[in-house]
Amino acid sequence: MHFEAKSASCIAPGNTEYWVCWHCGSYFSDNGNTETDPDEIFLPKTGHKYLEWKSISDTQHERVCEYDTSHKVTADHTFDDGKITKTATLLRKGEKTYTCTTCHGTKTVEISLREEVKETTQKVARRIIEWIRNIFSRNDAGAPGAILRVTLSQPAFTYNGNVQMPAVESVRAGDMILDRDEYTVSYSDDNSRNAGKYTVTVTAGEGKQIVSGTAGYTIEEADITAVDAGTLSFAYDGRIHKPTVRSVKAGLLKLRSSDYNVVYLNRNSAKAGKYFAKIKGKGNFCGAVLVAYTIGKAVNTLAVHGKTAAVSHSRLMKKAQVIKASEIMKIRGAKGKLMFALAGVSAAAYKNYFKVDPLTGNLTIGRNIKKGTYTLRIRAKAAGTVNYKAAAKTVKCIIRIR
Repeated sequence: MHFEAKSASCIAPGNTEYWVCWHCGSYFSDNGNTETDPDEIFLPKTGHKYLEWKSISDTQHERVCEYDTSHKVTADHTFDDGKITKTATLLRKGEKTYTCTTCHGTKTVEISLREEVKETTQKVARRIIEWIRNIFSRNDAGAPGAILRVTLSQPAFTYNGNVQMPAVESVRAGDMILDRDEYTVSYSDDNSRNAGKYTVTVTAGEGKQIVSGTAGYTIEEADITAVDAGTLSFAYDGRIHKPTVRSVKAGLLKLRSSDYNVVYLNRNSAKAGKYFAKIKGKGNFCGAVLVAYTIGKAVNTLAVHGKTAAVSHSRLMKKAQVIKASEIMKIRGAKGKLMFALAGVSAAAYKNYFKVDPLTGNLTIGRNIKKGTYTLRIRAKAAGTVNYKAAAKTVKCIIRIR
């Protein structure tokens, strides 16, 4: 089965192009020619890596993920109180420059001497009016109105075993930016260490005149990146063999046994062959790693011992004689189909008088052979099985013709 290559992204793992054999479960980097390790195929997701804030308009800035620019976080500028960069006089206008405290973007406005004085007076008045309006914004039930807009320094983290909480970058009540001493901040969990969703609540005002706003942030699961499964190669002995996971890591973090599950894709891994174990993260960890392990074929237990057989010369003068394999050799422990062949005769000139049946090992001796003692070398080969290797033994069998 063929799988197209897929690049890893911030939120999803990827893989190189690969093929999987339906029969044995092996992985290949091409169409059945080059077998490869699953660890070289599957690519962990990259996770977000946000770049610095950049101004995108007079009112907003944003920052994008380095790996995927379609993933972005947008927020309003948080301008400071401004600084006179060009002093106004009675004859000319001045300039006042405002700088965003987050992205350092600026905006410049012209201001006359009269406007400068007027602006300062109006700013104080607007702040007082806006504050009063926001404080008394309430719903029909008399509950505080959740009208504060909260911007956090970082909306998402990746689990690292430590407490992770974003800072509050700005709080707005309508068009007004609140100073830090005008509100209080509380977290849904002051120990936000584990993967999950959390909330930051900002509250302003006192008594019955309380307003609030919330913003959420997440701690995402960390991807498993490495697995040490110890011994991955076994020899067939009729028993089930499985590797024992020694350690699992997500980057520099070492997982506890309760942080992952081990699934053996073939639980009855007793026969010789290739098998896989899947280590899958849970809780604060995600992703999975396939570990391949093998059970190699055992050595064939074939044992062959030669015997001595006597044959009547008078019978051989009449017709060829057949001697059973069991009369000229003793065979035991063979694994797989047996095949036989005549490897040699002590008297080479008489080799054509001897024939060994390749399937049964029976020996046929031809007519008119001279009396004497002949030493035959017979090769017995066991083809092996799914669990045993092939093996061959050559033995000497003595034939006495008298």
